Amino acid sequence: MPRLGQTMLYGFMVLFAAFCANAEPLESGLLRVHYPEGEEALARRSLAILEGALDDFSEVLEPGDEPIQVFICGTHAEFAYYAGDEYAQARVGGIAVSEAGVIVVKAPRLLLQPARYGDILRHELVHVMLARTVDLANVPRWFNEGIAMTLAEEYRWRTVFHVSRLYLQNRTMTYRELQIVMEFAQDHQFGDAYAQSLSMTRFLHSHLGDETFWRFVREQEERPFARLLDDYTGWTPHEFVEAWKRSLWRVALISSIVSGFTAFQLMALLALAAYMRKRRQGQARIRQWELEEQEDEDPAVLTWDDVVEPEPEPWAEPDDDEEWR
Repeated sequence: MPRLGQTMLYGFMVLFAAFCANAEPLESGLLRVHYPEGEEALARRSLAILEGALDDFSEVLEPGDEPIQVFICGTHAEFAYYAGDEYAQARVGGIAVSEAGVIVVKAPRLLLQPARYGDILRHELVHVMLARTVDLANVPRWFNEGIAMTLAEEYRWRTVFHVSRLYLQNRTMTYRELQIVMEFAQDHQFGDAYAQSLSMTRFLHSHLGDETFWRFVREQEERPFARLLDDYTGWTPHEFVEAWKRSLWRVALISSIVSGFTAFQLMALLALAAYMRKRRQGQARIRQWELEEQEDEDPAVLTWDDVVEPEPEPWAEPDDDEEWR
């Protein structure tokens, strides 16, 4: 989760510094990990996770020169106080004030899924590094989150199943709808929006290839997403979403087989797969015909038979009986 107001940021940093006054932050390079009393082991574990992530992500995003301040909350009340009402929800495990280089996370014992603690740290670190690489005004909110989830390697198979359900139930969002939901979503809408954001980001990554994708990301320092999308793919945002939707039949097919959807759904998807296969074969056959026609229209190469009239084949010569008649 990125962003908090600057005024609120500096206010809670002062208060949090007072809360953590009894413990010096752990430091390593750009990283500063602040933690409650008695949580040094957790702080060291957090620092190790962040060190590895910072090293990995620096291959594609800028780490910057300013410190990255990480605050670990030991109670729900502390997190709610520093995160504000908007993010004081059970499902939110961390927030980032990206441009200020600040990350606030819940201690693992406070999370609905404690095993995700490392993912949350990496996710929020991506938001900070992305802010140091691009102009965030050029990056749509859904793409910001999609990049964070991609690098943090979150929700791989869960996203596949979630998106396949959206596709089969005709609940995928238009580009405009996704933007609105990411800004103003109610709690029950976030799951759909985040799953679609990650799936769309992965689709674009696959379409462009790894090297080109990260160049596309970094160029948002100077130009907005929509303009770059047109330059790199020729798609408008609406056309991009439609292309992504057309690719989902494969996702839905895999999900159906793995999760055991109803026989009717599976047969429908198999029929669609067969149709797409025959369509590709038909298109390939048409292209082959076009090539053959093009070859026929090209000037012929002279052969010996074209220069010297061939001897008649034995079966073509008139026999004596035919001549007598």
